[in-house]
Amino acid sequence: MEASANFRIDRHYLRANFDDWLVSASRLRRWQRQFAALLIPTGIAMLVAGTTTVQILGAAALILSAVELLEFYWYRSKWISGRLSARRMEGESIAMKFDDGGVEIVGPRSQGRITWQGFVGARDSPGGINLQFGDGLSIYVPKSSIDPPDAAATILALAAGGN
Repeated sequence: MEASANFRIDRHYLRANFDDWLVSASRLRRWQRQFAALLIPTGIAMLVAGTTTVQILGAAALILSAVELLEFYWYRSKWISGRLSARRMEGESIAMKFDDGGVEIVGPRSQGRITWQGFVGARDSPGGINLQFGDGLSIYVPKSSIDPPDAAATILALAAGGN
């Protein structure tokens, strides 16, 4: 197998990484927006429904909805900004070459090679593959950057079976 991936580390890349994590790995945060959205009609219905106690609960539901939505978007923004500032790589390009022996990674400040046995797992998501090579260490590879595109399934299988 011969394949490559080239991508830039920027806000768009990190947002795609976050959104894919939300769908494929998050346990509770993935439901935060839906929970907040559900509270809006519930709170409105309670405000309109009647008694003072129910109206107070409705107002509380609307406030909780706003807090949940704001916290979600604040967390995502903080997550992206934190990674950009910690890595100081905004706009930098990463080139990866995949073959039967492993992955060669070339970045602006380093380069290296990881054999397939060096990966502890891989997680597939709608927009990319998260290659995991240590305790909390991983690299997100957008599927749109993989050439040829059909190599994504092979890369996923080789990285997932590495351990």
